Amino acid sequence: MTKGNVSESLRSANLTDNELRLFACQCCERLLNVFDQPMMHELLEMGRRRVRGSVSESDIDAVRKKSVALYDSLYPGYGEPSADVLALSAAGEVAFTENPLTAALNASGFAVQAVAEHSVSTLDEGDDGGKMMKKILNQEHDAQNRLLSDMIRQSKAPKPKSK
Repeated sequence: MTKGNVSESLRSANLTDNELRLFACQCCERLLNVFDQPMMHELLEMGRRRVRGSVSESDIDAVRKKSVALYDSLYPGYGEPSADVLALSAAGEVAFTENPLTAALNASGFAVQAVAEHSVSTLDEGDDGGKMMKKILNQEHDAQNRLLSDMIRQSKAPKPKSK
């Protein structure tokens, strides 16, 4: 697995649709310390329900309506999005994006940006934001690569035989 290249690794991992969506959920769970809002939990639960096949279009529409209202209240549509907006975007990918590979790619990308943006927003004046941003981006890519490696290893592990 190439350091930092989660996108390439996801495309070549041969994971099932459910594993891809669960990977996206795991990336977003790492954001709960950045944006621990009820909507984040609701979006992640929607993603898990999609994996279980226990979600209806009306469920998706109801959650989408609430998440769009929150998103619109946080982001006016111009300028750089905040860490909160990026975290909400990542979780929205988990919940609403039909294609699991696209959901995993987009959620992991938004999650990396959310963590980096949050970290840079806490810097003191005079700190090198660009240097810190690069460091945080690399750390988060590494963390996602570890998550993905664990998932790939688990998917290839022999399954217990049922009786």
